[in-house]
Amino acid sequence: MSSSQREISENPLTNDCLGVEAPQPKQGLRIGLVISELAVGGAEKNFVNLACGLKRRGHDVFVFSLDPRPQPPQHRLVDLLEKSEVPLTFFARSWTGLPSPTQIAGLRRTFKTQSLDLIASFLFRANLAAFAAASGLKVDCEGRRHPLPVVLGFRQAEPRKLVSSVEKWCLRRSRVTVCVSHQVAKHYVPSGKFETPSQLSPNRNGQVVVIPNGISRPDSFGPIPNDLRQLFGTESLANDPLRLPILLFVGRLTAQKGVAELLELAPMMLARLPSHRLVFLGDGPLAAGLQARSRSFDCRDRIHFLGWQPNPMDYIRVCELLLLNSRWEGQPNAILEAMSAGKPFVSTDTHGISDIFQAGGTTADVAGTGSEPEDPGTALARRLQVVPSCQPSQYADAVVSLALQPDLAKIIGKWNQNHVERYFSVNQFVSNHEQVFLKLAGRCQHRP
Repeated sequence: MSSSQREISENPLTNDCLGVEAPQPKQGLRIGLVISELAVGGAEKNFVNLACGLKRRGHDVFVFSLDPRPQPPQHRLVDLLEKSEVPLTFFARSWTGLPSPTQIAGLRRTFKTQSLDLIASFLFRANLAAFAAASGLKVDCEGRRHPLPVVLGFRQAEPRKLVSSVEKWCLRRSRVTVCVSHQVAKHYVPSGKFETPSQLSPNRNGQVVVIPNGISRPDSFGPIPNDLRQLFGTESLANDPLRLPILLFVGRLTAQKGVAELLELAPMMLARLPSHRLVFLGDGPLAAGLQARSRSFDCRDRIHFLGWQPNPMDYIRVCELLLLNSRWEGQPNAILEAMSAGKPFVSTDTHGISDIFQAGGTTADVAGTGSEPEDPGTALARRLQVVPSCQPSQYADAVVSLALQPDLAKIIGKWNQNHVERYFSVNQFVSNHEQVFLKLAGRCQHRP
């Protein structure tokens, strides 16, 4: 066993989930959850986990989507909400990229008729709509009328200056803003002054809390996808069906994800890995251009674009490495999904990656006011999987190094799985949000 392998294996983590115990309300809250859309995506998955988790804890949850009901095969998250008997309201699409007056008016009417205790939203459009619709609405609390609390959800460090300025304006005027990582929070509040749920004031605006994503280990997987069977044939599948020589990207094919730069590394990586293939899973505005560019490479026969897939975990669980080259993020859900499946990854040091490895200051202490020293196993896992941004040759070296050391890659994958199960459970994600909601509205009584 190499020294690198010993550093990981001698610092095992347990599989215990560190769920945060939340005080149980005498009466469940009535919570409105607003999101821009419900097509399958990382933020949307976490939103649905939150809605279903709150419902199981005895709260009345009402979900509002600014976009219409997604069509098959993008409807899986809607099915989960309906199975959990969460009431759903969809609005007609706004083609301006901003919430329409009709959407805002519809939300406002529903907020009033449902006598909600608080509103929480995910993503930019939903944040704007929820903030505008709740403006001026009141709730009865301890015999007094107070503004309806609004909890905004910031899921990425928005690079567009105008959008970021609008979000900062809303942050200062909403009760609480939940950021998905400390890097996102510091993008909006450079002072780094964040709160824990216990420190929140029910009557003060501009408070910021950090709550990372939650992920659950799949109970089961589907069969190996047919397109992978066609690529590798029965002989490769028979050797090790859970570790195919695939370098896998999962996500939208957009400039944010750095997919054009990742594709340019393909000749460098695949020349040193003659049995491997680079697979892009996802769709987006850059898809056609990327495919055209890939056809100019000598290794074009080993670069594959498989489009959007309803069950990306079926691909993640058989890949060798997950690749992420994002310019900005919030906290990449694809990385947490790969970790939950016991897979190693290589990523740029984008927003939210540091929080994954600084788990003591991310989840156990939601505001990050303290963190444990990094143990040798954590330091090694970070060093082998995280590359500074704008270092393409170093990125390619990291990919090749892990791909050529399968025993080490397997050990790191197991470390990843233990780590994410311990610090990034769905139960903890829901509990942390519930604490925030109870602090803001736990004493409120519904109006007759």
